[in-house]
Amino acid sequence: MSKEEVVVIDSVKTLYFKKMFFFMIKELTAILFWVYAILKLFLFDIDLFLINTYFPSLKWIFHHKFLITLFLVTICVTVANKLNKLLWIVYILFYPIIFIFWRIPNLLYKTKSWIITIGLVNVLIIYCKSLRYNLLMATISLISIFLVLLISNKYIIGLSILVILNILLIIFINRFIRIFKPSEIYKIQSNMICDVLDFHKDKYQLNKEIKDVSIINLNETQLEQWRDNLQLAVIANRLCYYLASKLRDYQKSKASLVFDLINLLLLTLVTIGLFSVMNYGLYEINNNNFATTNQPSFFLFFYYSTKVLFGSGITEITPIMTTSMLLSLVENLFTVFLIGGVFLTLIISVKNERNINEIEEAINKIKKQGDEIDLLINKEYKITIDNAIKELDRLKSDAISFIYYLSKDIK
Repeated sequence: MSKEEVVVIDSVKTLYFKKMFFFMIKELTAILFWVYAILKLFLFDIDLFLINTYFPSLKWIFHHKFLITLFLVTICVTVANKLNKLLWIVYILFYPIIFIFWRIPNLLYKTKSWIITIGLVNVLIIYCKSLRYNLLMATISLISIFLVLLISNKYIIGLSILVILNILLIIFINRFIRIFKPSEIYKIQSNMICDVLDFHKDKYQLNKEIKDVSIINLNETQLEQWRDNLQLAVIANRLCYYLASKLRDYQKSKASLVFDLINLLLLTLVTIGLFSVMNYGLYEINNNNFATTNQPSFFLFFYYSTKVLFGSGITEITPIMTTSMLLSLVENLFTVFLIGGVFLTLIISVKNERNINEIEEAINKIKKQGDEIDLLINKEYKITIDNAIKELDRLKSDAISFIYYLSKDIK
């Protein structure tokens, strides 16, 4: 290897590592910014907590954080060029959207796991299907949480606590109903696929002027139209069988059980968070509701609510009055509901794996759509699907690689 080649390789490596370094810095900055913003807005003053706990001598920084932040931003703006500065700001501000609509799809593409993809699509369908309910619950919950954390009026805090408790009860009842209620997500999936393919069905058919003409008698323009229409029909046919095959793989896996357990984990976190707010609200109404070793922060109430949910407590916070003890008892009852939910999810999921009628119906419906397109190809083009693929290969179709990719995974 010549010196020039070594220099080129080294420069490429240096450029790559430099690019990856700045990418990781940008990614970490965006994640830390949004974690800080969420904690600061919805939970507690994380910066004040960290300084008081680990760096009490640096407490002066908290009182001058605006000037320090302005100074650091000015340095970054001065060092970075205008384009990079703008791109960094846009990337950080819109990171949640970028993460949901680019990072996750890109990760799914790289993993090439249709089981995970179908599971995430199912979750998305469930939440979209109950969009009004989810939006209503989230809005009322957030308003109540803000009232507890930001308002000093005891009556408003008490009313907000009752609202949060009722919302949590509604959420649990809704989740338990959904365990026993047959899901329609696979029916929705199959309907969406079939509706999209039906919408384009007229594009699979040939014009009357070339429909009954032999392929060897078509001129260049007509041949191109014949090829493009056949190409769309074959892709639709292969796509139906491909998706049905992937849905079959999902049916055989235990992915639905895993997603159900993840759902229960999220429900546990929501339960802990809402009880943290309620306990904190009771303390704000009357400090004597709890015996505390020092001035408790919201984070300490979060820790306390977590321990209570799992059947224990902490020495720093102890409920000593009727109201706080009742709320602790109610949280213990919700623990029973969560444990019951875990077992019911396991039992019902295993049962559903034995009686997977809904998934089977979705697979059959998608396959039926593929069979109809197969018949259409036979009728319109007077050719079988296998010969159609060979003909598209001979005519150098633009999508032939994609068609072969879909065909190889059809079972």
